[in-house]
Amino acid sequence: MRKRFLLLLAILGFLVALGVVGFVAGIEELTGLSLLAALLIAAIWLGTKLFKRLLWGVGRKLAFSYFLIGILPIPMVALLVGLWAYVLSGALVGHLFRDTLADFHRELEESVAMGLLRTGEGGAVPASRNPDLDIAYYRNGTLEGPGFEEAPERFPRWLVETDPNDEIGELAQIPFVLDSESRIRLAVGVESGDRAALALYRGDLERELRQRSGIWVQIEALKPEDRVEIEMGGRRFVLRGTTDRDPELREEFFGTGNRRLWDEPILYWVQSLAPARTLSDPRPVEELGAFLNATVRTVDRQVVSSDAEIDTAAWGALVAIGLLLLDIYVVAAIMAIFLIYGLSRAVNRLSKATAAVQEGDFSARIPVRRTDQLGQMQRDFNTMAASLEELVAAAAQKESLEKELEIARELQQNLLPASLTTTEGVELASYFEPSAAIGGDYFDLLRLDEERLAVVIADVSGHGLSAGLRMAMLKAALSMLVEQELPPTEVFTRLSHMVRSEQSAAPGRPLVTATLSLFDPRSGRLEITNAAHAPTYCIHQGEVREIMLPSSPLGALGDRYGSEELDLSPGDIVVWLSDGLIEAVDGEEESFGYDRVVDALQGRAATATEVRDRLLQSVSEHAGEMPADDDRTLVVMRYISGTD
Repeated sequence: MRKRFLLLLAILGFLVALGVVGFVAGIEELTGLSLLAALLIAAIWLGTKLFKRLLWGVGRKLAFSYFLIGILPIPMVALLVGLWAYVLSGALVGHLFRDTLADFHRELEESVAMGLLRTGEGGAVPASRNPDLDIAYYRNGTLEGPGFEEAPERFPRWLVETDPNDEIGELAQIPFVLDSESRIRLAVGVESGDRAALALYRGDLERELRQRSGIWVQIEALKPEDRVEIEMGGRRFVLRGTTDRDPELREEFFGTGNRRLWDEPILYWVQSLAPARTLSDPRPVEELGAFLNATVRTVDRQVVSSDAEIDTAAWGALVAIGLLLLDIYVVAAIMAIFLIYGLSRAVNRLSKATAAVQEGDFSARIPVRRTDQLGQMQRDFNTMAASLEELVAAAAQKESLEKELEIARELQQNLLPASLTTTEGVELASYFEPSAAIGGDYFDLLRLDEERLAVVIADVSGHGLSAGLRMAMLKAALSMLVEQELPPTEVFTRLSHMVRSEQSAAPGRPLVTATLSLFDPRSGRLEITNAAHAPTYCIHQGEVREIMLPSSPLGALGDRYGSEELDLSPGDIVVWLSDGLIEAVDGEEESFGYDRVVDALQGRAATATEVRDRLLQSVSEHAGEMPADDDRTLVVMRYISGTD
């Protein structure tokens, strides 16, 4: 958001700077366009921001959407229907004008034709019965008799010729001419055999058409500046303006006083006519148009049936359908109002409850009364809030437990030797990795006297706090028994009795495997006693010996413990480990195994640490990303000598 705002400021700054440059350089167009663009961009940005802020709430969005969908289309449709009705009414007015003009022209043709017929019967040129109609007669296309002032010597045959491709259709057959005073007149041409007649109507044509049609008619020359041409979809539309040459006469025609809307001349239309010519020249001189003005009542008289029964039925059906649509709209509006109010209130409650949960109040609940999807959403929120409350309580309890486990872990670490380093005659290295927060493995280095050492490694069955507690009890008991300098088998026997006595109070029959090794650095004598623990490995000059001592674990029935004594030479290395290293599996569930232990220990090593790291590296490469399923414990002792 900040980047967009900075980009907007940069664009506005650039446009303003461009406008300043244009002002200094005297380029007014550049200045105006730059400032106008800057104002337009700023207005669009500000309008967008205000629009988003205005419609931030769901209720406002719903209300605005209903306004666009349910309210705004009604006046738009009404406007569209009104425009359609206006265009249709205008077309009807134009049609009424065309019919009236065609009928009047046809009457004049009949009158002229009758005169031409009498001329043929008697031979003399009869006078016109219509004082507003000047007639000239022709024989073989040549003027016969005196005629009238504008009558040409030759009969204008274009009066009786029609063009079927003319755009204005029927009105193209009704010719208009300009007299000697450049006034628009209606011409009539009749031809019969070798004789023809030309008539020019000099009366008030507009008044005659008004009286006959009941609409206001004003025939004018269309000026180029009064027309606008629009081309859409390959069709050309011409828009023409209107003039009001005789406003007082028009008001008198429609009547003065308080007129109803039906009697107001609100319908305007422009009808194209045949172009005006002169009788001596058929080329168009001026384009003509009839400016029409009518009332709704005039259109009503032309459209609506004069049969009262039919008229009443049609209007009754229209009113009934209109009332039905109004009822439907009212019902829809009421439903929309309730829907907007209900949705807005539900969303507001959900928003407040969400804000409360966000602030840490997990006891917030929404009163649910709805049975629709929103109600289900509110119930789901309450369920979620309850679950969150339980999770928070569980998390707090877990945090407290983790603190207690951390204390227990520290205590367990304190029970293990802080470090195994080189002592007199031996070099030691160790590794301890519990699979859980508190492990069940145990190793220790005990001093029997100033010279002898006791190396202990044990594995309590199970994991977690219970195994850690048993391990602590085992350490305490083992330390006391070893300090009494009892034989290793006696030590294991007493420890086994202690574990068995514990089994009555602990489900699952917990067992313990252990190896107790007594070493005298002066003589190199190593005594190993095993209670079902993993093998002990001895490395002599790079060759590995696996010491397997079959025996029973501590806590099992029967006290059978295997023992073996070794005489170590300087440089020999002894390795004690738990089964967590041997049983480490890879991605295909294949364990590391005893053979790989031997392979990893094979070879000469300069230090105990090197042996430890080499074995751990082999186990890590085998297991890869697989987590440890059991505790991993390792103790490595390298015998230096009794005199070093």
